[in-house]
Amino acid sequence: MVLLCTNSGDFGPGYDDPMLVRILGPLEVSSDLGSPSLGGPKQRVVLACLALRIGRVTPVDELIEAGWGDDLPANPANALQYQIAQLRKIIESDAAHPQYLITSKPGYRLDPDTVTTDAEQFEATVTAARQAIAIGDNDRAAFYTHYGFSL
Repeated sequence: MVLLCTNSGDFGPGYDDPMLVRILGPLEVSSDLGSPSLGGPKQRVVLACLALRIGRVTPVDELIEAGWGDDLPANPANALQYQIAQLRKIIESDAAHPQYLITSKPGYRLDPDTVTTDAEQFEATVTAARQAIAIGDNDRAAFYTHYGFSL
């Protein structure tokens, strides 16, 4: 995987790339362990909400609203905790790898040191292409533009 936009961090022994969450198309996750099959719609909504605010806490109330709307279960907080636990089983299946999904009061967040999104990568390619144009390196600008559109 060519990774133009990474956050600095120690990803652990033998761990080179952060987990990539693709949000610019169908929601997908990939890491050096492969691309696990994501769970049902509620887990996907929770993951998408977290990925849109990577590194920042998404409050429990917002995740419940996004996942259930007006069709709340009897105990929304427990239902969310269950979805988070199931999501962790999917994306954190190897104990040798860092924790991606972190509980942070008053909600949850994806760790920006171990997770990136294709949207972040796209922004990085736009920046790199602009810098290349500024110094007159049109070949490099074309490369970054092409890469950005391939995301």
